[in-house]
Amino acid sequence: MRSKPAKFELSASEWGNVKEGKVTVRHVNKGQVNEFYSAGYVKADVDDVFWYYEDHTNTPKYQNAIKKISVEEDKSPKRNAASGEMGGYRRLMYQLVLPWPIGTRNFALDLEGQGEPGKAGDIWWSFNEGDIDEMMGSYVVTPYPTNRKWSLVRYWVMADMNTWIPGWLVGFVQGRTIPNVIEQARKDLEK
Repeated sequence: MRSKPAKFELSASEWGNVKEGKVTVRHVNKGQVNEFYSAGYVKADVDDVFWYYEDHTNTPKYQNAIKKISVEEDKSPKRNAASGEMGGYRRLMYQLVLPWPIGTRNFALDLEGQGEPGKAGDIWWSFNEGDIDEMMGSYVVTPYPTNRKWSLVRYWVMADMNTWIPGWLVGFVQGRTIPNVIEQARKDLEK
């Protein structure tokens, strides 16, 4: 089953954090499943931010537990300003190395992206196979309301890492890394 982009709404306090330049994170624990909603702005245009997340070689920069990514299938257009195409389909194989007692996880995700140059872009993914129980999520990139040359990034992920460790504890550890998804894009794109 494919996940769909999660253009979730932000509460008033979350909007307040975003306006102050913070990355906001909301965590929902459902037993072994942890779900995170995160948002923040990046001082770069929508197209640059979309292509930053579309390029899987950037992923280990903001998710440092990912040690290896290999492309199993790729039907995505490369960045081409002339064609205006944004997005496509890919199947990527990931090796995720987590501390004991979780250990290494190998899994494939199906990713789809779509976008309209200068207006919006979304990339969503869902679990295909491997030794985790579930993973899906999305990046949704839109112009930031108060400065159309900046981008608002909404990042959503839901995962069950297939471990005996209580889900709330896994979520606590995962939650500490979630802001990196937006903070690293800021470091790499705000030059």
